[in-house]
Amino acid sequence: MASITQSAAFPLRTDTVYASNNRITIHVNGEDVTRTVDEWISQDPLSFARLRDKQHFELEPHLNRVLFERIRKIPNEEKMFLGLKLNIDFPGYNDQIPASVPYKRFPVKFYNWWLENPNLIKLSFKEKLELLNNVNMLNSKALLPKHKALMNR
Repeated sequence: MASITQSAAFPLRTDTVYASNNRITIHVNGEDVTRTVDEWISQDPLSFARLRDKQHFELEPHLNRVLFERIRKIPNEEKMFLGLKLNIDFPGYNDQIPASVPYKRFPVKFYNWWLENPNLIKLSFKEKLELLNNVNMLNSKALLPKHKALMNR
């Protein structure tokens, strides 16, 4: 996996909404690479999305859509860092949807899907606990014993 960190040449500013012509330097595979936002999205959207996920900087709305379209074409195994933002195939939906939708709307159904597909999405510890808590409130019998034990810590 490539090492993705923000570099000092064109540092990120959290108080800036980035446009396509803004330059950003990212440390990728041992070297600093400077490109415009547009170039990052078209040439290396995965590295750009990883940095955005780590640093939480803001893009102009149309750039969000373009980045989303570019990332959509990359296999899910390479974008596990997106967690609940990752698009998944979920029963009851015709198209892929962000995992956050069933996670929030149908916690028990999502929990059962997650048990059958543990390698398709990466949940943070906090997200797992929130899911287990919601499932416990809605249908405690659905929880596996190991997950019940985790909640009692």
